[in-house]
Amino acid sequence: MEDYVPLSKDWLTEGTIDLEYKSYLLLAYLKKVEKKFSKIELYPPLKDVISQYDNLVRIREGQEVILEKSQKDPIMIDLEKLKIIYKENPEFDKVMGEIQKILDFSIPKIQNSIETGKSIYEEIERQVKIEPIGIIPIEQGKGFIFTKAKDPGFIDVFQFRIQKMELNGNPIKGIYTDFLRTIKKGFSTLESIKTKLMTQYQGMVNPMTYFVSTGYYIPRDSTLMPIAKRKILASVKL
Repeated sequence: MEDYVPLSKDWLTEGTIDLEYKSYLLLAYLKKVEKKFSKIELYPPLKDVISQYDNLVRIREGQEVILEKSQKDPIMIDLEKLKIIYKENPEFDKVMGEIQKILDFSIPKIQNSIETGKSIYEEIERQVKIEPIGIIPIEQGKGFIFTKAKDPGFIDVFQFRIQKMELNGNPIKGIYTDFLRTIKKGFSTLESIKTKLMTQYQGMVNPMTYFVSTGYYIPRDSTLMPIAKRKILASVKL
């Protein structure tokens, strides 16, 4: 992902606030995202464009609050509406008007990019198959993940662990993976590879092991593993 640089989260308000300039920045960025999507490389670009979209929508929805907090010189209080009335600021209104134009231009463009990324994601998700290797243990929170390597006849081996946590008071699960190494499969079965790993990693008695496969090659780190981890999290019982 060396040629991919995410757009700054503050790109809207950084530097010159001008529709033409901001449009150039956004379109150049989305072109990089499109290039990654064309190579079936979804992460981090898909996550980034979703974050950018959410930020811009929040800004658009909160513009009235921004206006009130940023303007100076309150001149009266509307007791009926319980609202402070501010003195008009032509320069400020001009800036906010330009921001509105940028938002109107940017949000649909980013939304289109998200739809493209999601369409690719959904198609790949249908292709990704997750199969347990050997006997399924009672403890499913840690073990190994096997994926086909880029080179035919080889297997990439990851170690994984699933951890319970809380987010805003709600219980969630997170999955963490560590790449171990690439193994030449040869005539070995996946079960025998699992057995050899168990001897090398003492304390792992019948670890939960998954084999992730697809009908065609999918970039491992930027697409295959993020999708595989989501599917594993959805299926595992803790």
